[in-house]
Amino acid sequence: MVSNQKECAFMNNETRIKDINDISAGEKLKLPTWLARELQHRGFIEINTPDFLSSKMSNALKTDPYSIDLNVVTPYFFQISVILSNVFQDDSFLGILLESFRNRLEKLYLITLCLQTPNSIGYSKLNNDHTRAFLKSLTCIEKKILENSSIRYLQCYNSYFCKRKVLE
Repeated sequence: MVSNQKECAFMNNETRIKDINDISAGEKLKLPTWLARELQHRGFIEINTPDFLSSKMSNALKTDPYSIDLNVVTPYFFQISVILSNVFQDDSFLGILLESFRNRLEKLYLITLCLQTPNSIGYSKLNNDHTRAFLKSLTCIEKKILENSSIRYLQCYNSYFCKRKVLE
């Protein structure tokens, strides 16, 4: 190691599993994405393509993006996949990701509208096991969008209802 470089270390010694010098060439490590990107940029490591960026996943996303439980794959599927697609310079997978995300958001929007109006025809069509499975498969960002849109819908609905009451 060059004398002006500092050794990589943990701030808390309890979390240190093994000495930094015990890492051998070819060993697979699980690192945070930000650290892996920086170390790859500096030429210290090589990032392997994770299984969820495979052609199998690509085909599944193209075929039916609603049936895949992305939350099980990784709760941050879209965020991590976009970052890694840029690292690997895989524009085709990035396009598939964006299209899948758009399709899933569109379905989420329709579900939100129908479930907010329980007496509608759409409610009975979407209140089924397939919809429940889809809602369980949402990633963190999709769950946040669902939560925010539901809150905004109720705020708008209440605002409209209150204005209507005052006018009558």
